[in-house]
Amino acid sequence: MVSRLFDAAGDDREIELDASAIKRLTDRQLLWVDVSGDDEGELRRVGELFALEPQSLRNLENPIGQPRLDVLERYFEVNVVAIGDDERPVPMDLLAGPNWVISVHHQKADFLDPFRQQLSGDRELGRIEAPSFLAALLDWQLGTYFKLVDELERGVDVLDERALRGGDREDRTDLLAEMVQLRHRTGRIRRTIAPQREVFAALARPGFEVLATSESAAHFRALQARVERAIDAIENARELLIGSFDLYMTQTAQRTNDVMRVLTIVNVILLPAVVLAGIMGMNFKVAFFENTNLFWLVIVAMVVIAAGSLAIARWRRWL
Repeated sequence: MVSRLFDAAGDDREIELDASAIKRLTDRQLLWVDVSGDDEGELRRVGELFALEPQSLRNLENPIGQPRLDVLERYFEVNVVAIGDDERPVPMDLLAGPNWVISVHHQKADFLDPFRQQLSGDRELGRIEAPSFLAALLDWQLGTYFKLVDELERGVDVLDERALRGGDREDRTDLLAEMVQLRHRTGRIRRTIAPQREVFAALARPGFEVLATSESAAHFRALQARVERAIDAIENARELLIGSFDLYMTQTAQRTNDVMRVLTIVNVILLPAVVLAGIMGMNFKVAFFENTNLFWLVIVAMVVIAAGSLAIARWRRWL
C-alpha cells in the first residue's frame, strides 16, 4: 500500500496512513492511497480509516471484475478493467471522497508507474479535486487500450505485407493462424472495454453531482468521448484485420487461378497431340497407315501445334 499526499504548497510526499493524517486534510491537499495485492488486512484497515460502507469493503475484498458505478452518501465508487502489458485484464476499484482517492487492484497495474512519474513533477495537484484526479487516473487507464490498438494495427500491417509477398504453403498456413490469433486478441480487448461504456456514460450524465463540480464534470464528459474513441479504434482494427483476411483470400484465389491457367495451357498444348496419336493408332487397314514416313510428319505436326499454342498463349499474355 502506498499513500501519497499532494500539497498545493509543493510539499508532495509519501506518508504513513493513519486517522490523524486523514483528519488533517485540507482543501489544498489531496491524498491518494493505492492498494495492490490481496492483503485483506490492508483493505480492512483502509475501510476503517476512511469509514467505508460495508458494501464497498465487500467489493474491495471480492471484486466481481465487472464495470459499474456506485454512488454512496460521502463518496462514489467506480469499477473498471484496465489492460496489462501482457494483455491480461486488471480489475480496479476506485473510490473518490472529499480530498482523497483510493485505488485497489489485486494484480499489478502497469500504467500506474508512468502515471506516478508524471505526477511527480506537478506541484499544483493539491488544488485539484478528488473527482478530477480520479478522471485523470481513468484517462490513463483508457490509454492502455489505445496502446494495444497501436500494436494491433502494426500487426495488421505486417500481415498485409506478408500476404502480398506470398510464400510457400507452410508460410500461408502460418499466416492464416496468425490472423485467427490476432482476431481473437481483438475480440478479447473489445469485450473488455465495451462494458465500461455505461460506466463512463453515467459519470458524464448531468445528474451525477456527487462531489462533482463543473470542472470534474467536463473531465468526465471528455472521458466518455475518449472511451467511445477507444471502442471505435478497436472496431477499426477489427475492420483492418478483416481486410487482411480478404487480401489473403484474394492472393490465394490468384495463386489458384495461376495454377489452373498453367494446367489449361498444358492441356491445350497436349490435347492435339493426343488426338493425333489416337487417330494414328487406330486398328484399321488403310493404305495411308502403311507409309512409314508419315510417322515423322505426325511428330512434326505435334511439335508445330504445340509451339503454335504456346506462342498464342504468350501473345495473349496467358503465361
